[in-house]
Amino acid sequence: KLKKPGISRDMENRAEAILRILLTGKTSEVKIRQLLGDSPSTSKALRMLLKLDEVKRVGAGGRHDPYIYMV
Repeated sequence: KLKKPGISRDMENRAEAILRILLTGKTSEVKIRQLLGDSPSTSKALRMLLKLDEVKRVGAGGRHDPYIYMV
């Protein structure tokens, strides 16, 4: 559980869903957004997980070297 002060329930749920996806292997941000919805909340949850060191990210971002996330 990602119980952190100041994190909304929606953000917590989205972050947990991202972690469940990443438990199956590394995944691009595009694929995560396709699975969970292409919304700012999905991106914010990814950045939050990155900041909390819950996930790692490789790639430069962009079409030719997309961000790839992993646990």
